[in-house]
Amino acid sequence: MRIKIVVPDGSMQEVVMGLFAKAGLSVVIEKKRTKKGVVRGVEWIESVAFQRPQEIPEYLNDEFFDVAIVGEDWLKNWDYNLPVLLKLPIGGRSGKPVKIVLVVSQDSNFQRLEDLPLGCKIATEYVELVQRFFAEKRRSDIQVIRSWGNTENKIEFGVTAIVDVTESGESLKENRLRILAEIMESNTIIVANSKSFADESKKPYIDCFVRLNLLRGRIKRQNM
Repeated sequence: MRIKIVVPDGSMQEVVMGLFAKAGLSVVIEKKRTKKGVVRGVEWIESVAFQRPQEIPEYLNDEFFDVAIVGEDWLKNWDYNLPVLLKLPIGGRSGKPVKIVLVVSQDSNFQRLEDLPLGCKIATEYVELVQRFFAEKRRSDIQVIRSWGNTENKIEFGVTAIVDVTESGESLKENRLRILAEIMESNTIIVANSKSFADESKKPYIDCFVRLNLLRGRIKRQNM
């Protein structure tokens, strides 16, 4: 029995590849078009796929893969209750958790959530997360529209506010934006497909993958 792993592509790909290397797992990308690789000399890993972080929780929940490396923000966005096995010291350049924040223009008069106009528009990649956030705040009147990137520019285009990820806050300052509220902190995590984690033939290999990252990376383990 072997396991399938899915990890983020894009800006996180190089970081994740380095993490694998530290754990003694050298990933070789054999199919560049499909972004699929193998770990040489490790027979219990069938494949390593690189996919958009936004999509990984869905693929994992649908049992396309056994284990994933993904941000807590995207797991929370899709509201999946999957086994979180390990928090990793990667994600932001500092190794610290990033933050998902509600942001407005520095020139606006908004000081609290209550100040946001009735029916205003907020742009974000985290549509489902933000809709739940405002529903909990009893502001279901707010229109959450999907951003496909470059979210920090959307206020300039006419939306009232945005929800985006920040680490140092430098990008916000450059775009003359300020934080109105923090929605969540997000770590990069190792998370499992619930069915695979309960499978006695796969769980030892998932545990082995976690232990390799735990021992080589000196990382704090979650309750399993």
